[in-house]
Amino acid sequence: MNFLYFNHQKQVTDSENLRQAVSFVIDRQQLTSQVLQDGSKPALSAIPRGDQTNPQTGGDMAQETGNLLPHNIAKAKRYWQKYLRETGQQAVTLDILTDDSDDDKKIGTYLQSVMEKYFKGLTVKTTALPHAQHVARDFSGDFEINLIGWSTNWLDASDYLDLAAKNNSVNFTHWNDPTYNRLLTQAEAQTGQTRYNGLVRANKYLMAVKGYVPLYQPAEAKLISKQVGGLTYDLLNDAQYQYAYWK
Repeated sequence: MNFLYFNHQKQVTDSENLRQAVSFVIDRQQLTSQVLQDGSKPALSAIPRGDQTNPQTGGDMAQETGNLLPHNIAKAKRYWQKYLRETGQQAVTLDILTDDSDDDKKIGTYLQSVMEKYFKGLTVKTTALPHAQHVARDFSGDFEINLIGWSTNWLDASDYLDLAAKNNSVNFTHWNDPTYNRLLTQAEAQTGQTRYNGLVRANKYLMAVKGYVPLYQPAEAKLISKQVGGLTYDLLNDAQYQYAYWK
């Protein structure tokens, strides 16, 4: 999952109103289908499709929970005005940190365009760095808004939800919400359906306050012989050979 972190150790980005404004202004369907054009999918919440299954129904958590990240320009503008009143500013400059990859630079340009279009008084700058330099600035906290990605090595929603937890070493935002921490801790202490339901509650709360702002679920190209059918890959990019067949 690729998403935006907001640095809560910097006054200019320490604001739920700002996070809400940016989330609502982004058209994730447009971002994936017209900007990236690579098969990536719009984020529905903090949890990617295929990450966790409901023990009771067998359904996918992301799909069952639904879209918690709607596109709504009117709400985006209202939150932006709240942010300006909150900060006492009429003109704001924000910097978005990205990798210097083609995809990240496209996303940075898209965000710059829509944010400056709809948020009066805003100037957006983008800083694209080689990956190693980007990571160094993640850990040093030298950013305002940060485009980062996270890929899991185990299928469990807590791996994505932990990114916003108080004591997580990669919570580069330094966002600390006692309600969220309590919901997540309680869920992770449970098992089975109770745990699943608790993780859903934590996900819904995280998205309601936009502890971070998910953007899209990346696609990964695979070279498959035209003589093979039914071969699919899961979220961990493991081949599902049980469904494959020779044409």
